[in-house]
Amino acid sequence: GEPLNTEKTTVLDLSAGSSFSAKSEGMSLEAQQEFLDTYLREKNAEIGVGKYLEARSFYAADEFVNDSLDGHEKRTIHLGIDICVPAGTVIYAPIKGVVHQIQDNKSELDYGPTVILKHQPEDGPVFYTLYGHLSRECLKQLKTGQIVSGGTALAKIGDSNENGGWLPHVHFQIILDLFDYDGNYPGVALPSRKKVWCSICPDPGMMLGLGSESTAEEIDSGQLLNRRRNVFGQSLSLSYQEPLIIVRGQGQSLIDSKGQFYLDCVNNVAHVGHSHPDIAKAQSNQAYVLNTNTRYLNPVNIEYAERLCGLFPEPLNTCFLVCSGSEANELALRIAGTVNGQKDMIVLEEAYHGNTKANIDISPYKHNGPGGTGPPEWVHQIPMPYLYRGLYRDPATAGKLYADEVLKICEK
Repeated sequence: GEPLNTEKTTVLDLSAGSSFSAKSEGMSLEAQQEFLDTYLREKNAEIGVGKYLEARSFYAADEFVNDSLDGHEKRTIHLGIDICVPAGTVIYAPIKGVVHQIQDNKSELDYGPTVILKHQPEDGPVFYTLYGHLSRECLKQLKTGQIVSGGTALAKIGDSNENGGWLPHVHFQIILDLFDYDGNYPGVALPSRKKVWCSICPDPGMMLGLGSESTAEEIDSGQLLNRRRNVFGQSLSLSYQEPLIIVRGQGQSLIDSKGQFYLDCVNNVAHVGHSHPDIAKAQSNQAYVLNTNTRYLNPVNIEYAERLCGLFPEPLNTCFLVCSGSEANELALRIAGTVNGQKDMIVLEEAYHGNTKANIDISPYKHNGPGGTGPPEWVHQIPMPYLYRGLYRDPATAGKLYADEVLKICEK
């Protein structure tokens, strides 16, 4: 066999916050393979390398979830290195060893055919190497106790029909202690137990001749917080005593740097969710021809405005295209004041309308909050019509009583 040619390799970013992963996760295996092949060609490479200790968000099977008294946590930390090459590619033993265990781990998203070699160097402790996602041919060709010399053929890369349902690759892992595992072994760890598993499964990149770039670097939350404080205004709030490092949004979820999912009940996900693939594709296509000046005719924004206005009844048949909710509310205030010549506003307690000066003036959430100066004299606050905790809670009378609060202000 030949050593891994690092000049033909490129390191893949399969981390939780990777656009590479985000783009490919919803694809079929055939489309994923085409996507990977295109990427390798662009990098002038033949082999893709998946990193050691990388936190990945795509481990979705129930086997990767740990529910305990300590909470809900997914196994996301990759304990080996992936070598992505075509199915049928021959894998050679890097050093002399003995076939210790061989097994077909058939479950979906498991290893498929797996070989574990035992190594007993003269000047060091016993250790093991694991090879996962192989072809089923090796199950017949190898026997437990068989001696395998370094550089001799061990197995072939399996295809997605036999390797657990993955793109063709080999998962290579070094193990110092097999414990009671027989024929299988965790290739992905809980983030909370990362240090323990690092001590049991050291970096295999050195044995493969790969550099430090094949090991993922963990984001230091303390350093990140200090950098934020140096460049962001102190008025920007940060949630939680231990701030979350959110690297991606997906549907109704936020994903942190450790690949853990959080149901997003705070941000604006009620429309189409985070990172909708159709929206991302449309945005990408438009970015190539983007121009934003309204002084010129453009068929695309006119078509968009026509379709948007078509959703509303008369006389709401015109629109202004703006970039944010704050801008939209600011413009609405200006239009309303221009039309009726009035300035007074009635707002709900705890309401928030945006971050411009005019929006903050009419937002009790802001002007009554920390650092706020209270409402201007032309802003009038009414109780939130909330039956559960509000001022009026009787369903039979609450509607009229809340409406009367508005009437009182209008009659002043």
